Amino acid sequence: MARITGCRRIVLAVVCACLMLAGCSRPILKPPVPRPLSEGGRVALDSRAKRHVGGNGFWTRDRLARAVRGGGPDQQKQPSAQATQLPASALNDPKLSNVQLGEGTVGVGENFIGLPQTGTFFYRTGPRSTAEYHTCSGSVVNSASGTIVVSAAHCWYNVNAQSVVFIPQFSWVNGRARTPYGVWEMSGSTIHIDPRYESEGDDGVAYDVAVLSVAPNVANQTIQEVTGGFDISLDAQIAQPKVEIVGYPADDSSNSTYTAAYPRHCLNSTSEYQEAGTSFFNIKCSGMASGVSGGPWLVPKTVNGVTKWCMVAVTGGGQDGGGYTDDESVGVRMSGFVTELIAKAEAFDMSKAGDWSGARLMAAGNFGAVDGADDLVVSWRNGTMDVFLGSGSLTFPFMASRRVSRGSSSNLPPRMLTTADLDGSGQDDLVALGQDGKVMMLQDPGSRGPRRLMHLNPHDPLEWVQARQIIGGDFSPDGDHKRDDLLVVWADGTTSVYLHVSKHGLARDKPWPVRGLKGLVGDEGGANGPLASGIDGVVAAGDFGGGRLTDVMVVGKDRSGRFAAWLITDDEPKGGLPVYRIAPYDIRAAGIDPSQVKALAAGDFDAEGTGSDVVIDMRGSRVLMLANVKAGKNPTPSDVTAVVSR
Repeated sequence: MARITGCRRIVLAVVCACLMLAGCSRPILKPPVPRPLSEGGRVALDSRAKRHVGGNGFWTRDRLARAVRGGGPDQQKQPSAQATQLPASALNDPKLSNVQLGEGTVGVGENFIGLPQTGTFFYRTGPRSTAEYHTCSGSVVNSASGTIVVSAAHCWYNVNAQSVVFIPQFSWVNGRARTPYGVWEMSGSTIHIDPRYESEGDDGVAYDVAVLSVAPNVANQTIQEVTGGFDISLDAQIAQPKVEIVGYPADDSSNSTYTAAYPRHCLNSTSEYQEAGTSFFNIKCSGMASGVSGGPWLVPKTVNGVTKWCMVAVTGGGQDGGGYTDDESVGVRMSGFVTELIAKAEAFDMSKAGDWSGARLMAAGNFGAVDGADDLVVSWRNGTMDVFLGSGSLTFPFMASRRVSRGSSSNLPPRMLTTADLDGSGQDDLVALGQDGKVMMLQDPGSRGPRRLMHLNPHDPLEWVQARQIIGGDFSPDGDHKRDDLLVVWADGTTSVYLHVSKHGLARDKPWPVRGLKGLVGDEGGANGPLASGIDGVVAAGDFGGGRLTDVMVVGKDRSGRFAAWLITDDEPKGGLPVYRIAPYDIRAAGIDPSQVKALAAGDFDAEGTGSDVVIDMRGSRVLMLANVKAGKNPTPSDVTAVVSR
């Protein structure tokens, strides 16, 4: 790509051109007001996210401690993560320098407190692994979605990274993990690497860049909102008189030059280094040890007295991934392939995931992509099944897909599909009912390791041939708060529930509700209620009433043949037995024709924990999201967004 002058928006990333020392031109679209890097983004970290340590429930501050220091649990009181100022005692740390970005002796690396835009990663190497790893560096870059972190490809290539978290401006002060800008989650499946990094062999070092999508935090803030980001410079001139490099050493040096406790930066001029027919940045800087890979190379520009920085490269590429020694570093130049990776990371398009006219079944479950956010599993006509990983934001509800079952001539698509946590792992399992009446469980499909398929009803498959639908949830009156029950709608429209299902199989079913559908209470309950003679439609399980047990949404025909929708919610128990209330839910008011609904899946897709959002598969290859469905709340067209349009 030819060098560009000025700045322009390329695909979905904000890209800024830095030429020589001219610095960064202002973006054409909504240019940000220059801010000191130390101030971070335009909003403060929400209080709900200050003490949250994510990573699919795996990471704790003790585990962060072991990943950094390899020692035992931190026995000291954990600090508040909200403080952006260093403790007074840390200012006397001989390993910490007061030399800030743009300052210091040329070519001498300095340990400093870091930047909100740059951080380091933690991960484990399997869904059941308890080994903690601390690796490499990365930086938030300005993008349309506000979710993009750029690192080095060699940090992630052929690494089965699970429970990945990114911690901006991480440091280790007085034996405590300091996370002033929060702990941010992402899924290993959202790490984007140019395929030429692998396919071109040794020449692939030219593409040693990885782009990661970061999920919103528990307060639904994006990382860019909180930390700010760097503008990217495309094809900047390599010979620069003033470049800063930043990164996180993975270990301590024997002579205390560098440390894993703090990030490190260094200022010097750059020269060209050639390898495999590619030009790389080269800089002489002391103590930039293993772990700084993926860190930014920054060129400054001062606007109205405030220094702004463009990212021209990341540490990586030549010299075995960024430098043969601790005192020389190599950087991969930001080029057009990086913006293509960013576009791919941001532009996950559900409509391109498959032919949605062939989508047969849907179910929602927590497969571990983002804490608190549900994922969506879709079964296709050809027998394949995909999991769409939830982002935790209804603006872009799904951020990636993962195939969990491949179709074949011997693998007919299931008749029914649901999710429940039957193995007690904390993540949902897939439960599928086959054409032959077999009920099969696929354990933890969110994991990337081997998935075990289990037969739950080997002794009575013929009985299940009469099942029309199954939904998982907590329907048990014993208050165990476990999603290990299966509610079944039978061919005659009646319902029953199998309680405490496990990977070891099914017990006998019981009526649901206790007095059957005629026992539903409310104005539309009783023997003359619209569903008293049975359910003829599609159902989904969710939290629609805020009660203790799982609720049910029904879209289908009433006893007179009219299409409508209802919510069946957990009511006050009587005599120790659960009571359910039925109420109409007017989805027509939201512009949804109930006669056109093919399938439902209800889950907490916005990760707010305030109720269920419902994905609705409509005839005509449309998929809609109906947000925050609640009993007593009338839906409106503003509650509906298109996930897949025609």
